[in-house]
Amino acid sequence: MPAAAKAKKSVSPVRRALIAKVQIARKQLGLEDDDWRAMLDSLYQKNSSANLSPSQLTDLVEHLKKQGFKDRPRKARPATVAPDGSRDADRERLLGKIRALWISLYHLGVLRDPSETALTAMAKRVSGGKDRGIAALAWLNGKAAYQLIEALKKMAEREAGVCWEAHRIATTAGIVLIYRPRVRVLEAQWRLMTELRLAKVANVAGLAAYACRLAGEGAHMGHDQLSEEQQDMVIAKLGEQIRDRLADLGFDSVQAWRKAKS
Repeated sequence: MPAAAKAKKSVSPVRRALIAKVQIARKQLGLEDDDWRAMLDSLYQKNSSANLSPSQLTDLVEHLKKQGFKDRPRKARPATVAPDGSRDADRERLLGKIRALWISLYHLGVLRDPSETALTAMAKRVSGGKDRGIAALAWLNGKAAYQLIEALKKMAEREAGVCWEAHRIATTAGIVLIYRPRVRVLEAQWRLMTELRLAKVANVAGLAAYACRLAGEGAHMGHDQLSEEQQDMVIAKLGEQIRDRLADLGFDSVQAWRKAKS
């Protein structure tokens, strides 16, 4: 008679819930595989959340909350599911990220038309083109939404020099990765303003002083310490200055200006 198969190691409900919450946080923050593994290695010298202890998982959840993870309690009412299988909450979160990237491109001088119509047209191209692409943003499924997000991020990298990498912050526990996309947009805007001779001081200290002045804060703060609402306001104001300077020079986009320079 064959020996009984070894029983699988059971996972406690608490651990299972913590791992699920960590994965939700990762998805919500949009962390890529390489960045995720680098963060786990810097915090716990592990390359997978499955290898963390319950106390480490709890600590990781708290760390992710500081990076912007919103731990929303489950609602009794089930989420509405669209015909393509996408849940409303997930789709709205992705659409919010898409619209934020789209407006950032406008404030970086890359887009001429920041309208929802223009965004929908791009979404249609990315998701399959004229015949197969989606007809409205509301029906973007998960795969198409992520494709569009990546396309917008690459456009920002290519045309405006945005670096989406996490900031590496030294702490007593070691190097911690912090994801601050608004700060990355501000940094790219400041470099562009230097090129356009709108800013005389090219370093981060110059950006910090100017951003805090626009936000009505003192010089003791850094631009990375402003609230998200303040950062959005500063991004919009810098974007207006960038577009005005490009228009004065006779260009409707930073791409056209750079092409004329080359």
